[in-house]
Order: sequence, then C-alpha cells, then structure tokens
Amino acid sequence: MSKLVTAAETNPESQDILLSSQSDTEAFHGHLQKAREYFRIAVDSARQNGDTGRASEWQVHAALWEAELGNRQRARQLAAAAVPANTAKEVPAEAAVAALALARAGDSMGAENILPSLGRQFPTDVWMNRYWAPSTRAAIELDKNNPARAIELLEVAKPYELGGDPITLDSLYPIFLRGQAYLMQRNANAASAEFQKIVEHRGRVVNGVIGALVYLQLARAYALSRDIPKARNAYQKFLLLWEDADSDTPLLRQAKVEYSRLH
Repeated sequence: MSKLVTAAETNPESQDILLSSQSDTEAFHGHLQKAREYFRIAVDSARQNGDTGRASEWQVHAALWEAELGNRQRARQLAAAAVPANTAKEVPAEAAVAALALARAGDSMGAENILPSLGRQFPTDVWMNRYWAPSTRAAIELDKNNPARAIELLEVAKPYELGGDPITLDSLYPIFLRGQAYLMQRNANAASAEFQKIVEHRGRVVNGVIGALVYLQLARAYALSRDIPKARNAYQKFLLLWEDADSDTPLLRQAKVEYSRLH
C-alpha cells in the first residue's frame, strides 16, 4: 500500500482514493492517529481536485469507523459536516453511510432526520432500502436497548447482506448489527453464528474496521457461552491485529481487561 500511495503522488486525480484506503487500514489496526492523518490528506486531495463528492464520501466513511471505535463525538462531527443541514432537500447518496454513522454514534435523531430524504430520492434502490435503511434503523434500536426490534428490522436485509461493493460501501453491516443484538439478548450461540459469518467472508469487508472488531465481538459471545478456549483464541486474534495500536485507545484497554478475566 505504501508503494501504491507513493506512486499515486504522480496521479493526483486518484491519490485521494488510495489515501482513504490506507486510512481505513490504519483504523483496522487501531492506529487512529495515522488513520486520521491519512483521512485528512485524502479529503484535502479530493477537494483540491474539485471532487467534493468523494471528499464527502471519505468523511462519512471515517465517521462510521470512528463510531465503531467508540469515538462518538468525532463521528457525529464528521457525519454532520458531510450532509446538508436541511435534509428536507436532496442529500447525496453517501448520506446513507452518514445516517448509519450517526446511529452508531448515538445520534438517533440525526439519523432519523436523514432517512426520509433518502427514501424520497431513492424509492426503488434495493441497496438503499434493503441494506442501509434497515441497518440504520436497527442501529437506532440497539442504541435504545431494543435488540429484538433491531433483529426484526434486519430481516429485510437477509437476501442482500452479503452483496454490495466492499471497497466503498462497508459490507456485512446487517450481520454485524444482528450479532450485537443477539449479544445484547445474551443469546451467545446466535451471536457467535452471526459473527462467524463475517469471519467466513472476510474478503467482503477487506480492510473495513469491522473485519478486526468482529474477533472482539466473537470473543465476547464465546465468553458468554463459557467456551473459554474459543473465547481466548478470538481475543488473541483481535489483540494480535491491534498489537501496536495506539495505547490510549479505550477499546484496546477494554479488550485487554476482558481477556485477563477469562478463567
């Protein structure tokens, strides 16, 4: 990736794409400071080339991984900056990712304000209405501690949840959210089955952050079912991916504490 990014310096029209991808990879490994720096340069590069659409895309994409990593305030700021304040008017397609990021960052009202506009603009878009919208609504319910309702909302996504473009569209989110809903219900077997789907389809999430976080969620599911060997193995896989992550990241500290409590 370093060689590709260096080579892209002679082709500024595509440089932002590779820089954003490298930002994702840094976030995948818990290198948040590096991830944010590459993200900033990617957005600046896109804007310098007059591509404000791609700049917004990188913003909402970063907002989503910030939310997943627990940085709620930063996620809200990035998502809000990429979406028009007046959502009664047309919003860009990347607003779908912004809505999910806001929901994952605990801003249910902000997410709900975007959804009607997306429904009006893309009434027949399967990916929008059978993947992004139910994922966002499910994330809102998870934030409200309503896992059963989240699982119900995600039913419509089942025929489509393995599809999409993994490079630009954050794949497998319905599965990830459904697994978390089952975990909230303390249904360890159902949760581990969902998270295992992501492990079995790792190529679908490429360097998306849930490709790393799924091992932490899987570890929690196995720990809940008292399958300590499998839980230990899953924790070890996550901690290996994050072995040189930023040490002040709360998620890393939390994972280490949970791992130390296994007996």
